[in-house]
Amino acid sequence: AYTLMTGEPGVAGKLQSSRINAAYIQGDVVWLGGELGLEVFDPKKGVFRFIKPFAGTDLPRANRVMDLVPDGDGKFWVATSDGLLHFDPATETSTRYV
Repeated sequence: AYTLMTGEPGVAGKLQSSRINAAYIQGDVVWLGGELGLEVFDPKKGVFRFIKPFAGTDLPRANRVMDLVPDGDGKFWVATSDGLLHFDPATETSTRYV
């Protein structure tokens, strides 16, 4: 069975963006990249955790994630509307490359 989930911006534990551009399953969680940033979904708990890893940078539109690719070391290459970033989920920090 499928469940339709729509964005509920500002509501803790809920999907923030209705527009998802990328998804990656990593172990027991699903990483989602959307118009507002990264989100992690725990299907066992049915809870989303919103991550805005590029806030406070000089990249005002970098929260719009276009694609998400794992690098093999537990980090992600993140294509945003402002360039390519390398995101570390452990520290929730990013390094800009382009």
